[in-house]
Amino acid sequence: MNPTYLIVPDTRCAHGTGHIRRSFRTCMGLSGYAAMCLDFPWDGLLRDQDDCLALSDGSEAVALVSWQTIETVTPAIIVLDAQTLTVAQMLSLLSVAPVVGIDTGGEGRAYASFLIDTLVNLETHQPNLYVPDALDLPPRVRTTPPSSGSRALICMGGDDIADLTEPLLQAVALSNQLGPGSVDIVLPASCFEPAGGLPQRLEAFPVTGRVHTTNRLAALLGEYDIVFCTFGLTAFEALAAGCTVITCAPTAYHAELTRKASLPLLESPGPETIEATFDHMHEIWKHQETLRPLQETTLAELIGSLDPSGCVGEPSGGPPRTPVVMRLPARSFRPERHSGLLYLERFHPLTIEYNEEYFDEAYAKQYGRSYLDDFEHIRTMGMQRLKHIATFLRGSKRGGKKGRLLDIGCAYGPFLSAAASQGYDCVGTDVFSQAVTYVRDELGIPAFVADATDLSRDRAEQLHDGVDVVTMWYVIEHIDDLDRLFTALRNLLVPGGVFAFSTPNGRGISARRSLRSFLAASPEDHRTVWTPQSARRYLSEQGFGSVRIRVTGHHPERIAPRMSKNRLGYRIVHLYSRLRGLGDTFEAYARREGR
Repeated sequence: MNPTYLIVPDTRCAHGTGHIRRSFRTCMGLSGYAAMCLDFPWDGLLRDQDDCLALSDGSEAVALVSWQTIETVTPAIIVLDAQTLTVAQMLSLLSVAPVVGIDTGGEGRAYASFLIDTLVNLETHQPNLYVPDALDLPPRVRTTPPSSGSRALICMGGDDIADLTEPLLQAVALSNQLGPGSVDIVLPASCFEPAGGLPQRLEAFPVTGRVHTTNRLAALLGEYDIVFCTFGLTAFEALAAGCTVITCAPTAYHAELTRKASLPLLESPGPETIEATFDHMHEIWKHQETLRPLQETTLAELIGSLDPSGCVGEPSGGPPRTPVVMRLPARSFRPERHSGLLYLERFHPLTIEYNEEYFDEAYAKQYGRSYLDDFEHIRTMGMQRLKHIATFLRGSKRGGKKGRLLDIGCAYGPFLSAAASQGYDCVGTDVFSQAVTYVRDELGIPAFVADATDLSRDRAEQLHDGVDVVTMWYVIEHIDDLDRLFTALRNLLVPGGVFAFSTPNGRGISARRSLRSFLAASPEDHRTVWTPQSARRYLSEQGFGSVRIRVTGHHPERIAPRMSKNRLGYRIVHLYSRLRGLGDTFEAYARREGR
C-alpha cells in the first residue's frame, strides 16, 4: 500500500533531535496513511534506525519505508523536516513526489514545492506559510515569574554539539542563585552508557538533580521555572509551558536566530553572567509573556489540509528542476527549466467548473456582462486576429489558402463565427457540452466535446486530413500537460499551418509593478504564466517558427492611475505602453515547421 504521506526527518548527528521527535508526532497525527523514512542519504554521520526510534515518544508503531526501495512507493506528498539540505538532495526528493518543507533551510530550501515555517529563521527565501501556532506545544503550567526556590532545567539539545552542559551547570552552581538539587539536566541517551561516565562528573555539582533524556521532554517542562536551552523546539515548548527561557548558542548561527526571536542569550556561561541574568529575571519573564506561542492548529492538521493534486510536474513533463520564484498561501510558482515559462503548483482543490455559471456569473464579475452578452465584441476582436492569421498564411507555401480552422476552447463560438464569415472551414471543441451544442445548433458550425490534450486526426471527420489553423484564445494557460498539447498540435497542423493563441502577459505593467499581486490575482485554474520571451522560446522548442508577438490589453490608467482618458498625456502613455510592450495580455502567431 502506498503511503499518502512520507515523512523524511533530518537524522544527521549534530543536527539535534527535534526534527525527528516532531516528525514522529506529525506522522501519528496525520489521518491518511503515513510512513517514515529514516535512512535518507544525508551528508555526514547519520543516526541509526534504533537511535531514531528511541526518540519516537511512544510512536513506535509508525510504518517505515527505506529510501533504498523508494522506487516501489508513490507517496502523494513528501514531508521534509530538516535543518538544511543541498539542491541535489531536494531534487532527489522531488523526483518522487511534491515536497512540503517544515522549517527547512539551506540551498535546497528554494526548490521545495511548499514551505511551512513554524520558527523564525535567517532565510531570505520566504515560505508559503509562517505558522508559529502550528508548533506541537505542551499546555501552560507556570503563570508566575521565577523566585527563590526555583527549579531549573538545562537542555543543550539531543547532541550538545558544543559541550555546553557541564560549563553551564558549573556556572549556575558557582553563582549561588539556585539551591541544592534544584537543577535537572537533559543528556543524550548515549551518555547513560557505562563508558560515558558523564553523569557521575555532573553529580559533583551540588545543584545537580535528576537527569533526563530528550524522550518525552515536552511533558516535563511545566515542572521548571527556568529552562536553559539552545534555540529550537525546546525553547518554544518551554515558553508555551510558562517557563522563563534563557538560551546559549553552540554556533554563531544559533546566536543570530536567538536574537531574531528576542530571546535572552548567555554570550558565555560564567557565574557573573548567570548572576546578571537573575538580576533581570522578572523583566525577562515579563517580556517573554508577549512571546509565548498559542497552539491553534497542529502540523498534522495543516499538512492534511494540503491537496497536491495541482502539482503535476513541469508542463513539458518530468519533475520540477528549478527554484520557486513566488510563494503564496496555497500556491507556488516556478519557471520551466528551458523556456522560463512560469507554472503553478497548487495545494488546494480546484473549485472552478467550466459550466454555465462560469460563462455567465463568473465572466460577468470580471467583464461586466455575460459571455453571450459579450459575443459581438469578442467576434469583432476575432476579425482582427484573422487578419494576422491571413498574413501568416499568405507568407506560407499555401499561398494564402484559408482552409480548415480548429478553435480549441471555442466556448459559444464568437471566433468561429468570425472565421466562418471569412471563408474558413471551421470546427470547434470545448469541454463544456452546452457551449458545444450552442455552436452546432445556433451557429451551424461543427463542434464536439474534447479536452485540448486529447485531440488527433481520427477524433472527428473534420480533422482527418489535418487543419491549416489552430487557435486557442485564453485557453493555453489552463493546460496542465503542454507536452501532450503540442504533440497533438503537431499532429493536427499541416506543414506551414498556423498556431495562434492569446494569454495574460507575465511581463505586462501589472506583473512589472508587482509580480506577487499579479500572481495572487491569477485565476486558480491558470496553470502557466506566459511572457512574450518565454512564448518565443517554448514555441521554438516545440517546432514552431516565424513567431510573431502582438502585445494587447494596454491600460494607461495602470501606468498613470490619476490620468484622465481625455487628456493628451493619456494617449502618450498609451503609445509608450505599446512601444514597451506593457499590455497585460498578448497574442502569439507561429508557423508549424517541418514536412
